[in-house]
Amino acid sequence: MPAGTYDAFRVESTGHRIRDPVTLKRAYWVAPGTITRFIAHEVTAKNARGQFLTTDRTELVSFLPGK
Repeated sequence: MPAGTYDAFRVESTGHRIRDPVTLKRAYWVAPGTITRFIAHEVTAKNARGQFLTTDRTELVSFLPGK
């Protein structure tokens, strides 16, 4: 079963690592009351010069509601 379409909120955060000059940005898509986990998650990490170190996206591809 496909994951479907949901009314969701996007929650964003930005932070920095203490030990090395890296900026982290995260975004989660959540649908409270529908799915107990995030629908999608993105994370990017950039060094002090603004170069991308990592870019990842995780996305729900199917969902079967509990009985």
